[in-house]
Amino acid sequence: MMTTAFQGATSGLHRDDTGVASALINTGQQIGGSISTALLTTVASSATTDYLTSHKPSAPAAAQAGVEGYTATLAWGSGFFVVGAVIAAFLIPNRALEPSEGEPVMAH
Repeated sequence: MMTTAFQGATSGLHRDDTGVASALINTGQQIGGSISTALLTTVASSATTDYLTSHKPSAPAAAQAGVEGYTATLAWGSGFFVVGAVIAAFLIPNRALEPSEGEPVMAH
């Protein structure tokens, strides 16, 4: 998957620009992973806290609060995935990738 993403993002670029494009992709993936982890952790802890504050303290309530946190995180994560897939479907061109300038083209 990573190879395909890098190949698609650097397709058709001048060979002097492919390093910068690759670095931007890598940076975007690192920042996106950090932000999404922080965001989904916040969603989980908020859902867990909301459940615990609205129920009597007990072991079953604590267990159910954990389930509520995981459920909320799964729902939000799935929503982000669907939105990303729809955006990608519209933004990523549906055509063969162009080789970068100066890159040899292998024939089969």
